[in-house]
Amino acid sequence: MRDTKARVCAVCARVLDYKEPGTAGILGPDHAEEGWLHLHNPDGHLAVPVMPDEVKVNGFCDFCSDPAPSLELPARDFKLPVAAGGTASRGHWSCCGACAVLIEKDEWDRIVERAMQTFARINGVRPNRTARRATEALYDELRKHVTGPVRPLTWPPTRTPDQDR
Repeated sequence: MRDTKARVCAVCARVLDYKEPGTAGILGPDHAEEGWLHLHNPDGHLAVPVMPDEVKVNGFCDFCSDPAPSLELPARDFKLPVAAGGTASRGHWSCCGACAVLIEKDEWDRIVERAMQTFARINGVRPNRTARRATEALYDELRKHVTGPVRPLTWPPTRTPDQDR
């Protein structure tokens, strides 16, 4: 079995997402070593995966990209509904206090709006309806895999992707 424990990028120290090697999907060509890639990567550098204990990790909220998440939403691994061929969510989702409040209130439409505002800020354009629908589908799928309430961030991760099932 492949080792899919969490990795971070040696260049920017951000947590990487995992994707099955050789697949493309909506995230673009497989340019990450060993299936690890950035979803939050404004400068576009290639992912350089290392173990979390090799660098000081720069986290971000997985919903709105706030640079200082202190909480996490525990979740099982799952395949992303909006990506073709093997792209997956691995592990728990980091979140900031503002997104955590919305999660606890079950206000997912407001979380989607926060994500859309971040997209607009980073890219300089408002996302189209397709991007909004993809984000809504992603969060709908995430909600099916949540294993408990928001809690303090645990880092570095001490579980493997198969745990919490």
